[in-house]
Amino acid sequence: MGRRGPVPENPDKKKMRGNPGKRSTDSKPIAADPREPDCPDWLDDVAKAKWADIVEHLAFIGMLARIDGAVIAQYCDSYSRWVQCAKWLGENGVSYESQKDRSGAVMFRLHPQVSEARQLIGLMLRLGNDMGMTPASRHRMSAVPPGEQGDEFDRWRQEQDQAPKTLDDPAIPGTIAWRDAQNAKEAKSA
Repeated sequence: MGRRGPVPENPDKKKMRGNPGKRSTDSKPIAADPREPDCPDWLDDVAKAKWADIVEHLAFIGMLARIDGAVIAQYCDSYSRWVQCAKWLGENGVSYESQKDRSGAVMFRLHPQVSEARQLIGLMLRLGNDMGMTPASRHRMSAVPPGEQGDEFDRWRQEQDQAPKTLDDPAIPGTIAWRDAQNAKEAKSA
């Protein structure tokens, strides 16, 4: 079962939109050791190849932390077992003849590998969602690739926040002094 409620909005989009309701925002990033986790020795070759692929992609999107090693290993092991099930089902088919019923008709049953493959797919999907490996889960997360923290918009926004704000500056449109200057210009021209 999926998460309940509407899909959470991307934190970066929330930041750009602002906070009109002035509610508190939970924008503090969680600190984790960004080093690459070590690949476990007990993974087979298919799982190790998947490990290398996942670690490369998670590092690129800025979602890799050393503590994620066990979850990545579980995903890779599930992937390897799913590949084995898929190969076996490709060779043997998804069903087999089990017995004839009273009328003499042949009954077909699904191989146990079908059920195992479905369970493995579900596990991989849940783990992938938690780690930002699906489009929907990446949308909910605010990962920034290393070295790209603080884009041009963020710097501009910080400059605007730090700029002195005064209501008496006639050069700033919308201020009281600016409106008075506009009214004075209109009065002169009339």
